Amino acid sequence: SMMTAARALGLGVVAIGGIRGEAEQVHDLLQLPEKSFPLVGLCIGHIKTAPHLKPRLPIATFRHDEHYHKEGLEAAIAAYDQTLMTHWQRLGRADGAPWSETVADYYDHNSRPHLREFLARQGFAAE
Repeated sequence: SMMTAARALGLGVVAIGGIRGEAEQVHDLLQLPEKSFPLVGLCIGHIKTAPHLKPRLPIATFRHDEHYHKEGLEAAIAAYDQTLMTHWQRLGRADGAPWSETVADYYDHNSRPHLREFLARQGFAAE
């Protein structure tokens, strides 16, 4: 809602999901109460230059009506990988990787093992 409201006012927004990597420090800095968790940061400001918008994963790959639909999913993801690689090349980013590779690498390991303890101290039950 905040992002929509800011955009409606002509402002630019950037969500910062990486804030969860330092959740305890952010929690302490903001003096947040028990049973709270900094999920995402939000930068709001005036746009100096229009950004290069990254192509998004087609909605058909993640919205499933009534039940999970796997038909055509692999082809759609492969097509998106190619679209994204073209986007990275257009921007001159040699470090750009296919979406499926990036996601697989991200979920291949627990990059935030400290969060479970922090959430428990905050009063959240993890079962």
